Amino acid sequence: MNNDKLENRKSKLEYLKNWLLAIKQAKELVPKVQKEIEKTEWEIEALSNTPDEASEIPFGDMTILFDSDLETLEQALPMIPKFRVRAVSTSDAVSTSGTASVYEYVSRVGDIGTPNACEFSEYFTEKYQEIQLVHGRPNEIRNFLKKLPHENILDRFNRAEKIYMEFRAGVAKRTPTAMEMRTFLNGLIGELSQIAKQWEKENSPPWNVMAERLSNGGAEGADYQEMLRQERVHSSLLSRLADVGKDREGSSVTNLNHIWTELLDHVFTILTITQVNI
Repeated sequence: MNNDKLENRKSKLEYLKNWLLAIKQAKELVPKVQKEIEKTEWEIEALSNTPDEASEIPFGDMTILFDSDLETLEQALPMIPKFRVRAVSTSDAVSTSGTASVYEYVSRVGDIGTPNACEFSEYFTEKYQEIQLVHGRPNEIRNFLKKLPHENILDRFNRAEKIYMEFRAGVAKRTPTAMEMRTFLNGLIGELSQIAKQWEKENSPPWNVMAERLSNGGAEGADYQEMLRQERVHSSLLSRLADVGKDREGSSVTNLNHIWTELLDHVFTILTITQVNI
């Protein structure tokens, strides 16, 4: 493994862990902040409702205390930055895309055929499949698909998942499973193409036009660049599913478990990128 790639992933992991630590520390301060809010609200209410005759009572060094209080508070409790939710969604999509590329790499290591390579590939591909399930990836996709105008695309996904699970259980065969998955993928892009149309009789726009219209920020945004990259992923998945449909056996490329895992990440990435426009 290239050391630069590994160091990059370690840096990302350290960044995320430090972020969570900062959030944890902030949460620990919430009760103290709430107490300060309650005291300050009482101060404002009391000082806002003083009777006229209260002017006889001197304020003393209250103003100095208030200035010191505010200054100390702002230094001890710097304002938490506003999080850009949309940008985080884009980051999630790009991150998932990167993880999918690692998964594909790991799965293809098994094609080397040595005991070590096969053991490595099997262990880490299965581990990632478990992570997908823990993260609820199919349900995340379903929640996105529910936003689409036509319910049939959700039905297609449910059928694809059902027959895939039957295939995993040894009930369904490879060819119909692959064809159901391919039907869903084609239907999804067809649905997004319809959404991307600017007038009713317009022909289905090519991928790059669809990407520009559905991506947040248009052709200048990070969503657009990732959407363009997903076209290659989409074409690869369709091609591999077609090979399975022709009952071609072989390497990880035609392994339905790997294809389904990569399909889930591909669909999640696309729908995350376009969610603001659906």
